[in-house]
Amino acid sequence: MLKPADLYVLVALLALPRGADWTQAAFAAQIGLAQPALTRSLQRLAQAELWSRTDRRVDIAGAEGLLVHAARFLVPPRLGAPTRGLATAHSAPPLASMLLANSATVWPDEEGGHMGTALEPLHPSAPKAARANPRLHELLALVDALRIGRARERSLAVQALHERLRDAS
Repeated sequence: MLKPADLYVLVALLALPRGADWTQAAFAAQIGLAQPALTRSLQRLAQAELWSRTDRRVDIAGAEGLLVHAARFLVPPRLGAPTRGLATAHSAPPLASMLLANSATVWPDEEGGHMGTALEPLHPSAPKAARANPRLHELLALVDALRIGRARERSLAVQALHERLRDAS
């Protein structure tokens, strides 16, 4: 059974540069997870056949299918009160340049530079990791658009996610 942290780890794996050489300890530190938690997530992703331990590769098609069709059910969005935070979903790149929105959506984060409706991220470490890795930020924002978006936002998010994952494979 996949957990919300597993989706976070899956997206973080997709954000790694192609052919990147990494250790579990360094990757865990980069995304703000304890190494044992990362190991358990990788095991669950391998059981779900989304991650190959031997090849150290993500099944891109499987990951895309999971994120597009199931992320909003596996990690239902929890919206909160207006707060300061880091832009996500339609308020963050790449969708922010494609859509005019009446209100922003943010991950609560004291270091964030936007005001908007709070959205609980896939993992509490996501805002900090996203600030340090623009590709991770984009992918997580697209997943959030899939979680909370209406038809138009979801359609644009599906297209943008597909383009980014195609480039990663």
